[in-house]
Amino acid sequence: MIALKETTLLILKLGSIGFLLMIASINSYAHDVERIKKLEQDVQELRTRLNNLETNKGSLGNVQKPNTSDGLQSLANWRQLQIGMSPVQVRDILGEPQRVRGGDVAVWDYQNDGYVTFIRERLRSWNEPR
Repeated sequence: MIALKETTLLILKLGSIGFLLMIASINSYAHDVERIKKLEQDVQELRTRLNNLETNKGSLGNVQKPNTSDGLQSLANWRQLQIGMSPVQVRDILGEPQRVRGGDVAVWDYQNDGYVTFIRERLRSWNEPR
């Protein structure tokens, strides 16, 4: 009789544990569904932003193509730079740098000690060539 009670208690405990595990997995699944839905929304938003950037890239307005004379970037190009420009905008104005260094803080080197500094892909400062 005692063994039967212990067996019954053990079965009830195992059943309770199984039930709790099932509840936890359902909760986890619901959390994953919400997370996936949010990620899909984020991806769609990024696609829209990328399409807008690609569309606007061709319409930078007053930005001129690099003007080089005697192998040096024209000072007029350097004077078109503005704080906050993207690397694409800077490249469109100055052309390709001779060397690129960095990550979150990046420095692009140009001829005659000219350089630009980006922080998190936004132009932070520059030094015109001599």
